[in-house]
Amino acid sequence: MSKMIKPSVATRSLDNFLVPGMLDSTISDALSVMKKLCEEMKESRILCLRVHNRFLFLRFEVENKPIGTRIQSDLILKYGACVGDFVRFLRKHVHRNILSRLAANRRILYKIMTTHQELDYFFYKVYLGSRPEMRTWKDKWSSDVQMQLQQLAEFLSIRSVVDDELS
Repeated sequence: MSKMIKPSVATRSLDNFLVPGMLDSTISDALSVMKKLCEEMKESRILCLRVHNRFLFLRFEVENKPIGTRIQSDLILKYGACVGDFVRFLRKHVHRNILSRLAANRRILYKIMTTHQELDYFFYKVYLGSRPEMRTWKDKWSSDVQMQLQQLAEFLSIRSVVDDELS
């Protein structure tokens, strides 16, 4: 007779939690949507994927915590809301043309940075503040932003890219 392995309460809570503002989407579903949208973010792709990877890392770490140390439901609610906010942000910006992305570039960078800061809060709340994954985004932020600006400048310098984006 085989034993059934029960998932921990923390895992069940994360897997079954519906993300606010994303009809019938669980955290897992929303993270999958987030990854697809990040891949489509053109010059902001790397910056967005770093955010997505931190969301995944937190989810993985929380799911692997012993039941006695599981996170509280209010923190899961905040995490889910943060996931939903970032997905809505990506949906808003992913299909914009190059001139719209250029005009919104500071807002895009600001939202990515504030989402990282929100994730920092979760890292501390689940006792992961000393992990290298906590600081990686800060260490790479300047070079990632510089790379994003270079890609944007390259797109703008190629007339055919600009024409394709505007038509």
